[in-house]
Amino acid sequence: MPFLIIDGKEIEVKKGTTILEAAKLAGIEIPHFCYHPGLKPAGTCRMCLVEISGNPKLQTACTTEVQDGMVVNTNSPAVKKAREEVLSFLLYDHPLDCPICDKAGECLLQKNYNEHGSTEIPVKEEMIRREKKVFISERLILDRERCVLCTRCVRFLEEITGTRELLVSKRGDNSEIDIFQGIPVNNLYSGNLVDICPVGAITDLDFRFKARVWFLKEIPSVCPLCGRGCNIFIDVKGEFFPSLSKERIFRIRPRYSEINKYWICDIGRYKLAELDKNRIANPILLEPNGVREVSFEEALMSFSHYFKEPDKVAILSSYHLTNEENQLIKMIFYDKMGIKNIGYTGFRDGKGDNILLVSDRNPNRKGVKKLWGDDIEKRTQEVFQLMRRGNFNFLLLIGDEILEDENVFLSVRETFTVWILSRYNELYHNVRVILPMRNFFEKEGTFTNIDGIDQSFSSALPPFKNVPSLKDIISQISSLSGIKIEKELCERS
Repeated sequence: MPFLIIDGKEIEVKKGTTILEAAKLAGIEIPHFCYHPGLKPAGTCRMCLVEISGNPKLQTACTTEVQDGMVVNTNSPAVKKAREEVLSFLLYDHPLDCPICDKAGECLLQKNYNEHGSTEIPVKEEMIRREKKVFISERLILDRERCVLCTRCVRFLEEITGTRELLVSKRGDNSEIDIFQGIPVNNLYSGNLVDICPVGAITDLDFRFKARVWFLKEIPSVCPLCGRGCNIFIDVKGEFFPSLSKERIFRIRPRYSEINKYWICDIGRYKLAELDKNRIANPILLEPNGVREVSFEEALMSFSHYFKEPDKVAILSSYHLTNEENQLIKMIFYDKMGIKNIGYTGFRDGKGDNILLVSDRNPNRKGVKKLWGDDIEKRTQEVFQLMRRGNFNFLLLIGDEILEDENVFLSVRETFTVWILSRYNELYHNVRVILPMRNFFEKEGTFTNIDGIDQSFSSALPPFKNVPSLKDIISQISSLSGIKIEKELCERS
């Protein structure tokens, strides 16, 4: 393993490690624009130039591999002068958009200039004007005046997605990012272009001009829209958010992990926030003469007596519930109440790819199988068959997800059906009672992904209209049904 000295610090690294990566390991930050840990090094921005003893010229730290005995200086006068000149060159024609730029507060150009820039920037009488609003996809807008030509976007579409929709066109100071043959960016990972852009050159219509990032609070979480379990950040209102906006979720961003590296798909990025829309605030009774909102007590009293005949009760739960919620369902309904007809369902399988997205659109199928056994899907089909035969007097549905067999609702019109869910669904008119519960953003727990990895997540939002958790609802049902559940049992779940 090569051994080097960098800014007086001795460090040993693996063969093939670049100077920039070695500096990171030594706790030394080398400024850059084009370098990204998820992409191959390009050395195009020249911001990471360093001085190597015995070498007459400065070298790019992102492309130069460490050699044994190498001595590197990242803060020599020559290096500082080079950085100032690179920044001056970039700022020469850069617009003063910081007050309105979505990237402000996260911008590498701002950061690098504040830490390494010169106080004197030459001012041109006439700047080069470029297009400021170029749609490179349905959602993404390119501002060519802000672009620093780091080529991260081009390399991402070449190395990660393999779709190659962007390229650098023209030459010299006329060079600019463009779409290849006029065909817009169209892949399931296009939103990552916004994340990897070091400046505000690529922005997203979904977030454009909605909030300043320093007013947001990032919550680490796990995406629940497929079995991969990508690690994410959920950006919500911070303590001092000044806007009167009713939006509760502003951005979904990737969070590095060995599972998804630096990326997430556009399904998780853009569809996840929809789970917080069309929320139900109060219990609802659907009666022959109309629909009315009622108290939780009245709603629970309307069906609690059915649990006295466990053989006449069926429960269909969701692959989107946490391991802790599923454990509580098993302990109370199966073990304590003796209800044996319990099945699980969720979203239908979709199309997967060879990057991140898997065909299983449910986050916790693996966790359910660990708890109930691999035959849970077969047992679920048996419950469906018994439902069609009219074997049950009472059916409890738990979760928002569309049932894999939607025709089940056609067979439950004569069955007293209760649905515990968080948002209105077009199928809810087929049931008798609706109980609102907290959604994914409002609860904490663990999912088990397709590789059997348990991942925990925390609540990102306060409960909508103080709706109860599923644990609270199950505890109330068991209490009204005459089943005494120890408080500690619910807390462990």
